[in-house]
Amino acid sequence: MNSVMQTRRTLAIWLAAMLVLLSVAIAVHSISHVHEDPKSHCSLCLHQHQLQDAITSTPFHFQLAQQSYISVEFQAISFKRPFSRFFNSRAPPITA
Repeated sequence: MNSVMQTRRTLAIWLAAMLVLLSVAIAVHSISHVHEDPKSHCSLCLHQHQLQDAITSTPFHFQLAQQSYISVEFQAISFKRPFSRFFNSRAPPITA
C-alpha cells in the first residue's frame, strides 16, 4: 500500500513539474515571436491562434443521469417466545 502511495506521489510531482516547465516554455516561445510579422509565425502559433477560442465558444452540455431507486418491502419473520437461558456446565474429566 505504501509503494502505491509513493508511486502516486512521485507521478503527481513529476506531472506538476512538467506542467510548470511546459508553461514556461510556451511563454518563452510566444515572446520569441513578438518582433516578427504575424504571417511569419510558426505553425504551432498559427494553430494556437486559430483554436484559441474553440473550447470557450462551444456551449457546455453535460448530461447527468437521473438516479432512481426501487422501493422494496421486506417482511421480517418474528419468532416471539420468551428468552430462556440455559447454563450447561461441564465437569472436569475424571482422572483415574
